[in-house]
Formats: sequence, C-alpha cells, structure tokens
Amino acid sequence: MIKAMSIARCGRSIRSGKSFALPIVFCFFDRYDFYRQTMTTIPTHFELQLERTEGHIRLVFEKTLPVLSSAVLNGGWVHADAILNLRVPKHPENPNAPLEPPEKTLTGYCDRFGWQGVTVGMMTAASMNSLRMAQNQVHGIKTIVLVTSGLSNPMRAGDRSEYRSLDNTMPGAGTIN
Repeated sequence: MIKAMSIARCGRSIRSGKSFALPIVFCFFDRYDFYRQTMTTIPTHFELQLERTEGHIRLVFEKTLPVLSSAVLNGGWVHADAILNLRVPKHPENPNAPLEPPEKTLTGYCDRFGWQGVTVGMMTAASMNSLRMAQNQVHGIKTIVLVTSGLSNPMRAGDRSEYRSLDNTMPGAGTIN
C-alpha cells in the first residue's frame, strides 16, 4: 500500500490568487539524495521546511496555507501551519489495552515538541525512510508530492477487504490515508 503524506500545491490559484496545499492518496517517486537528509528547505515561491526523523515527517509552511485533507487531526478544509505524518507501531505493545483517540496522540506529540499553530496530522506504520518526493510545474502551478509507503498490507483503494471472525470481536486499529 502506498500512502501519501501530502501534496503542497505551490503557486497562485487562478481564481483567488491564493496559495494552498492538498493531500493525495497514491503516488511513488524515487530520488535517493533527498531522503538521506533530516531537514530540508524545499524551494518554492515561499519556504516549505521538511523535517524527517525515525518517528515523523513534518512539513512546515512559512505562512499559514489552506489545506484540504482527509487526515484524522484537523482534516477537511483548514488553514494550517504544518502537516505531520506520525509513525505508529504496526502492532501495539498491549493489543488488549484500549488505544487513545488518534487526535489525542497527534496533539500530544505536537505538544511534546512545542510546535505551535494548526497542524494537519495523520498516522502510518510505514517507515519514515520510505519517504519519496517529486516536484513538477504545469501552467505556472508547482506541485510537490511527499509519499511514504508500506507493503505489509498490499491493498488498493477499492479492493475488497478480507475479514474473518468466529466471534464478534472488532479488529484493532489500523492506518490508511
């Protein structure tokens, strides 16, 4: 399964003249020199700063931007200062223990680092080392794609999901963006 962290569509909207960022669901690119770095400034007409650690990928905007997202934290159409993709364990340490709501996990993570402003947040079990990035410009609109991917559950959107149960036990939490 390939998961997208975000697309930052940089440039001016033809209608409003404003900049904005959008998420996507499927993409894969391969530029290895970029992925060895932990902090990168992405060249656009305004600054985007990308931070990659073992635990997260965070894209910080120089100025607040409108973001359209299906993310669990601040999803929908919001004005955001950053996008966070948090790595979570594929299997929780104690599978029988209740998990805290994803919004609380993401907010707590941001608080621990002292990050200010509105963050659009999502979670993945994919390695942060799987991050890939590509940029393209069409008709004066620059698009930047950042993607993480994991292949332990290779399904596509629209595939039938398998579910077998001999009792009424609900499956554990999972990630898909």
